[in-house]
Amino acid sequence: MKNKTKGPLALIESLPSAYKKGFPSAFRESDIRGIVGKQITPEFAKKIGNAIAKTFKSEYYILGRDKRPSSRTLERALRKGILESGASVYELEDTISPLAYFAARFYNSPGVFVTASHNPIEYNGFKIIGKDGLTKGMKNGLDKVKKEFDENCFQELRSLQNITLKSKQKSTKGKVIKPGILCEYKKSVLQFDRGIMPAKIVINNGGNRSGKLLKSILKEKKVEIIEINPKKWHISNPLIDKGEEVSEKIILTKADLGVAFDFDGDRTFFFDEKGNKLDNSTIAALIASFLLKEKGKGIVLYDVRSDWIIKDTVKANGGKSIMVEVGHTNVKEKMKKHEAIYCGEISGHNYFKESGYTESSIMPIIILLSIISIEKKPLSQIAKPFMKNHLLNETNYTVNNINKTIEDVSRLIKGGKRSNLDGLRVDFSDWWFNIRGSKNEPLIRLTMGAKKKKLLMKKKRLIESEIRKHLSAQQ
Repeated sequence: MKNKTKGPLALIESLPSAYKKGFPSAFRESDIRGIVGKQITPEFAKKIGNAIAKTFKSEYYILGRDKRPSSRTLERALRKGILESGASVYELEDTISPLAYFAARFYNSPGVFVTASHNPIEYNGFKIIGKDGLTKGMKNGLDKVKKEFDENCFQELRSLQNITLKSKQKSTKGKVIKPGILCEYKKSVLQFDRGIMPAKIVINNGGNRSGKLLKSILKEKKVEIIEINPKKWHISNPLIDKGEEVSEKIILTKADLGVAFDFDGDRTFFFDEKGNKLDNSTIAALIASFLLKEKGKGIVLYDVRSDWIIKDTVKANGGKSIMVEVGHTNVKEKMKKHEAIYCGEISGHNYFKESGYTESSIMPIIILLSIISIEKKPLSQIAKPFMKNHLLNETNYTVNNINKTIEDVSRLIKGGKRSNLDGLRVDFSDWWFNIRGSKNEPLIRLTMGAKKKKLLMKKKRLIESEIRKHLSAQQ
């Protein structure tokens, strides 16, 4: 006779399929994300829609999606779950996530953006957005959505087990509205236009509509936009991609600037007129300098992976800088708390007070075009004073134990100014490093900088010698 499964496992095995497929890994610290057909299904999406409607109790919701093949189906299922509550939706359809953040603020309504960012094609998920345009994580709203989701699924389970439930009053189905907000969005992102002169830009749209959107925004500015394979569907992660296509096109067309977007359009990476990809610490320092010169003062945030140039630039321009943990949900909370004017993450996210403390992928382009127009110099010359140090971009290592690896690296490296804000950051007079663990995978991430390249390579070898002791068989 087979033994019956008892306890929590039996309960999980008997749950409705939507819950089992989403349990537990799809709910992450900052969003909902998983593999399509396993954790993320239309049934799961519909129940997320139900849970969102119960959590926020809003009359209207913003809905948008990226261009993944699975996104349209998931958005429709999500929409159905919301409409069943009686609420209506402003449907943006295929667009970029910063436009959804803007729409949430503009209509004062919460929303959802269907995306898995730069994850591979088999993934998808949901970013939950508050009516202030800020995304919700497990500390400020996503936890409540998960609680409603859990309760809905357990109610369904009890119903299936013939446990009497109070009858629910059927609500009137909401309606779908096609919003017209592009003119307002254009006004918002052009706030930093300081007389943009005729220019030529090469764009890798990252597989989204950013190029088309940018053309609409800069239509009257005599800025020629050259898109690389605009109709080609592809998932892009510019943090890893070297951007050879952008570089080659810049040189071929004699463009002034190159821009690469990520897949959901909330990150931007820049190239100068020589085709060189610029480090994001350099870009953040350039933008911070521009903003502080305009405003006279202000608080600028930077993440633990950033080079000294951001902090030094902010100080030189009369501002105050604050180091923060990595991650968009955390950054947005800190931006709002400190009323910061700007934060530039090394991942390519750029946050502005004028964008409601959310990411804007278009505003950095407007600012760089304005700087080029004001300075009347090529970007390579403008950026040179902000490129004083040698940097090692974030490098990943698969390890057996994240905490033990960080502890052993900490013991190996003596002295320095230390911070445990996010992993371990240590600063010396001539070099620095940050080592931190991934929140979702068994990965250690190492970022470094030094005044001399030889010193950078020497310290990299030293730290890697310790990390190698902890590498898993997958590395």
